[in-house]
Amino acid sequence: MGLSMHRRFLAGMAVLMAGPVMSAMGAMVIVESKDATYPERLAAREVRRYLYVRSGELVPISRADEASKDADLIIVARKDRDVIYQYAPDGRMAFSISRLAPQEYLVKRMGQDGRRTLVIVGGDEIGTLYGAYRFAEHLGVRFYMEGDVVPDERIPLAIPDITDTGRPLFELRGIQPFHDFPEGPDWWDLDAYQAIISQLPKLRMNFLGLHTYPEGGVGPEPLTWIGPPEDVGEDGRVKASYPSRHFSTVSGTWGYQPKKTSEYLYGASMLFADDNHCQDVQAGMAPWPATPEQCNELFNRFGGKLKAAFEHARRLGVKTCIGTEVPLIVPSEVRQRLKPGEPGIEVVGGSFADYGSAIEGTEDDALYRSVRWNMAAYRFVVPD
Repeated sequence: MGLSMHRRFLAGMAVLMAGPVMSAMGAMVIVESKDATYPERLAAREVRRYLYVRSGELVPISRADEASKDADLIIVARKDRDVIYQYAPDGRMAFSISRLAPQEYLVKRMGQDGRRTLVIVGGDEIGTLYGAYRFAEHLGVRFYMEGDVVPDERIPLAIPDITDTGRPLFELRGIQPFHDFPEGPDWWDLDAYQAIISQLPKLRMNFLGLHTYPEGGVGPEPLTWIGPPEDVGEDGRVKASYPSRHFSTVSGTWGYQPKKTSEYLYGASMLFADDNHCQDVQAGMAPWPATPEQCNELFNRFGGKLKAAFEHARRLGVKTCIGTEVPLIVPSEVRQRLKPGEPGIEVVGGSFADYGSAIEGTEDDALYRSVRWNMAAYRFVVPD
């Protein structure tokens, strides 16, 4: 579902009920720390959401001092929260919890004071979120990049008998969706970025990398702006730039033939609002921005979209990265604006070959026009 729908759904789920809901075993409450951070609060609400979609019962969330003394509990918190040790005083278990490292989690059911208690505890706030999604998997939910899969059959609301721990094999785990293709992020709007990013912690991933092509066969792209510092305002918006683009239906890059969407067959034309389909921030400027003002506007629009997407990623413990290729290709319009003789990046040593011709037997432009290898170093001037 789109992110706006996701937000409305969570907002509806966030209404607190007056008391514990009755489970197959008795009353049940989800308990969170009064000092919970955003990932911890999200973890508690995701536990409630997946309990709801599996059982049809909406379990209330409360703080430890508000929880019913008779209800079964699901405690969702970071390992250093008092609520964990208030309801899980067993010394051996407390020791195991204290040893959880960042991104690790423990999901365990206990019996105490005649009621069942499940703890979902993380070595840090992101580990707590990972534990919540692992709990959902024990309910039968499965997570994929394109969304969640929930079984149709309802199950009784109950605290399952679980002892499960998890720790990552690698510190960084994630995806690098490639641009320049309609199948990839070239056509993602903000909802799509945030929907994909939201699936990453469900899969216990924490990295999103984006590749950028420089000026050449398919670039430059509006992900990476290149230019001198004086061409950027204090607010981060660019004041001078150059034409850039992502894929559109009339651009015809990477082997796709340019074609008006109104000419698509078998009803496919009805999927598109106009003949030149492109991403939202490029609307009215595809296949290329036509004026210097449009060039700037495209970079600034795209920067605003990535800012919102990356802020969402950061809240979920997902690191983000944008990369381009080396040696750095300074766009031709930027080179023309630089002062004569102004130093740039120089390649020291190595060999160079230029493949400027088209690929034999095709009408495509050359994908890679030049290559360098065995370079000794890059040389450039660092400002004082």
